[in-house]
Amino acid sequence: MDKDNILRAKKIFLKYGGSHFHMEREGELETYRKFSISNAQEDLWINEYQNDLLLKVENEDIVSHSFLQLIDVLQRSKNIICIKSLLSIVKKNGNQMDTFSQVLMSEGILSIAESLKGNIETENIKIIEEAKKTALNLLNNLIKKPIIVGSYFSNIDYLKDVITEDKIKNRIKSNIKKCK
Repeated sequence: MDKDNILRAKKIFLKYGGSHFHMEREGELETYRKFSISNAQEDLWINEYQNDLLLKVENEDIVSHSFLQLIDVLQRSKNIICIKSLLSIVKKNGNQMDTFSQVLMSEGILSIAESLKGNIETENIKIIEEAKKTALNLLNNLIKKPIIVGSYFSNIDYLKDVITEDKIKNRIKSNIKKCK
C-alpha cells in the first residue's frame, strides 16, 4: 500500500479514536476497511494516539475534550500502562484544577475502573483499586472546599444547569458513594 493510502487510513482511524463502531455509525467503516490495515498497525496507531492525548492532558489546566477522548479510548483498549500514566497525571495535577474539572476527572477514572471489572487479572484489580483511591482522594478534597467552576465551563450555555453549586456538590457525593 502506498504512503498516501496509509495516511488516509490513519486519518480516518484517528478521527474516530480507533473505534470501528463510530466509523460505521458515520458511514466511513467501509472506506476504512478497503485499506486493509492490520491489527498490529491499528495497535501502533492507538498507542500513538493515547500517548498524544496523555501529553495534551498533562499540559492542560482544565478537563478538556482531550481528556474525554482519552477516557473513551482507554475504556476500549484497557491499556494498563496508559491508565497508570493517566492516574499519575491526575494525582500530580488534579488538585490544581477547578472543581468541575476535578469532578469530571473522578468520573472518568471511575468509568475506566468500571470497564476493567470484567477482567479479574491481578493487574486489573490493582488498577481498579488505585483508580477508586485516586478518585476518592480528589472528591474528598473537593467536599471540603468552595465550589469553583472555571470560566471555560461557565461560558458554555448547555452546562449552565449542570454547573450550579448544588448539582456539583450532589455529583461529588454521588461519586464518593461509587468509590466505596
